[in-house]
Order: sequence, then structure tokens, then C-alpha cells
Amino acid sequence: MATAVGRRRRGEEGATTAQGRRRKNSGGAEEGRTAAGAGRRRDFGEGGRSRDDVLKPKRRKKETIGISHDRLDNIWSWSLESSGVYSVASLRRYIDDKKLPKLPSGAWEWNSLVPRKVNNLAWRVCHTRLPMRENVFNIGIRSSSVCSLCNNDVESESHPLIACVVSNDVWAEVQNWWHLFPASFDSLSGFMHSKDLIPNFKRLAQIHEVVMLVFIWVIWKFRNEKVHSVNLKTHRGLANEIQVLSHL
Repeated sequence: MATAVGRRRRGEEGATTAQGRRRKNSGGAEEGRTAAGAGRRRDFGEGGRSRDDVLKPKRRKKETIGISHDRLDNIWSWSLESSGVYSVASLRRYIDDKKLPKLPSGAWEWNSLVPRKVNNLAWRVCHTRLPMRENVFNIGIRSSSVCSLCNNDVESESHPLIACVVSNDVWAEVQNWWHLFPASFDSLSGFMHSKDLIPNFKRLAQIHEVVMLVFIWVIWKFRNEKVHSVNLKTHRGLANEIQVLSHL
């Protein structure tokens, strides 16, 4: 009996000794991890910043645009308007000025006074996206690159609008009516941005651009009718059509 009790005591002492060894080993490992962590914090700079602190994304503050609150009267107001009343126009101006990238030089700005299809046509003119005969001839679709209006010169990107004798005749009549356009233009870019010749009168420049856009629309429509043999009439009367559509 005494022998069995001695064995149990020795077993308990052995288990206690083994547990002590495990604690010592775990303590050493913990110290090692702590030292390694301290080394990593030193690696990331002064102040003891940890790897998690460095890699954790910074929380951004929410930006409140145009909204202000009067705590005394408990009133919300729209700071982008002097009246304090919200308007879509003020928010659009803020986004255009502060959030959107600036337009590059020569970029086309849409005119709100003409239909979308006219603005689309103007954009295609500015970015040389119209199927002129010279372009389709170069890729083997058409057998001729001659202008369909004058049947004389090559129909390039700028020819039907500023160089063709037919469009020049129509343009001369429009210029006599409107009296703001130059008699001729040296480049297609100068023609498309002719409103810049009226820098101090924004509304007048926009209306001036309307007449120019209607001219492009009428000439291009007349040109397409010639290509597809829909309209066999001459260009006489196109200036009157431009005047009528410009007033609409």
C-alpha cells in the first residue's frame, strides 16, 4: 500500500515537472514573439507602429457637399445657392468645376439649344467619325473619293463643310443673313469653335453656334440625299431651310 502511494506521488511530481517545462518553453516562445514584434515595429519606423497599423487603410471623413445645418433654428440649407434652396443646376456646376476633369483644348461641348442628334453629328465632325468618301475609298468600300456635292475635289473630312463650292455658296447666304460669321475658315477646328470669336457674350455665342450647327446638319443631310439619289434638287434654298430650323 505504501509502495502504491509512493508511486502516485512520484507520478504527480513528474507531471508537475513536465508542466513546468512546458510553461517555461511557452514563456520563451512568447518572449521570442514579443521580441520579434518589437523588431518589426522598429522596422516600420519610430513610435512603435506595428505592421497592422501601417497596412490598415485610413478611414476617410465623409464629405458633405452643399448641405449646412443651423443648430439654433434647426434648419437645413443648401450652401451652393445664395437663397439656400437646393437646385440641380448648382450641383451640376459644382460637379463640373470641382469633380470632373477639365476638357482638353478643342473638345466639343454640347449645345443645349439643339436636338441631341445635331450634337451627335457635331461630335462626329470634331472627332473625324463621318463616313467621308475619301475614308471609305481608302478601305476599299467605294470606287471613287470625289465629293458628291461638287463632283470636283476629294471628299475629305473638312471639304464638304468649309471647302466645297456648294457649301461655300450656302455659307455666303447664311453669313449675309446672320452677319456674325467670317466669310471663310482656314480649318475645320476653327469652324467648329467659331463661337469663341464672341467671348464676352455667352448667350449670343451659344445662339451663334446654333446657326453653325444647323448649317452642318442641313449640308450633311443634303449630301447624304445626293449620295443615295434621294434628292435630285440643287442646293438653292438650303440657306432658307437653315434660317427656319435655326429659329425653331
